[in-house]
Amino acid sequence: MCIRDRHDLVLKMMQVFSGLLGVAFMIRAGQALASDRAGWLAAIALSVSSYALAMTLELRGYSQVIVLAPAVVWFHARWLDHPSWWRATPYIVAQILLLYMRFVDSAIIIGLLGLRVLLVAPSRFVRWIGVMAITALLTTPLLPQLWDLYLYRRDIRVSNPDPNIFLQGPELWFQSFS
Repeated sequence: MCIRDRHDLVLKMMQVFSGLLGVAFMIRAGQALASDRAGWLAAIALSVSSYALAMTLELRGYSQVIVLAPAVVWFHARWLDHPSWWRATPYIVAQILLLYMRFVDSAIIIGLLGLRVLLVAPSRFVRWIGVMAITALLTTPLLPQLWDLYLYRRDIRVSNPDPNIFLQGPELWFQSFS
């Protein structure tokens, strides 16, 4: 086995172990939100998901998203049960890491967790805003990068607009999504 093959194996195994850690966090998140059975069912669903498997085997930051998304949900549920700064710290750190990995997906998850706070424990919403303020403050270095990305995508769409594939028949649908 040459050196390059060993490095590839190590990289792939790190991704696999991060996927296993994501499954463990999914168990804990499901248990914290509903019950032991829900935790195990969520973990089974994550572990057999072809999308999660593909994300885990990518040699990019996607496998960290598989770990961090359930971790954020679990830390959120723990914090919401007994809000304290000791429980808020891992929650904030996990949110910041998730936001640095995938901003839009993370913002959706965080928004849904805020909606959960409003529905489940509205008296703790002000405390949750404090946690979000710290998270927002520590993710402000992302804003210039996100603005540049927005401008780049806007310029591409102006010069090369997307074809309206839904008006041109099913052949173009299959071609576009395959």
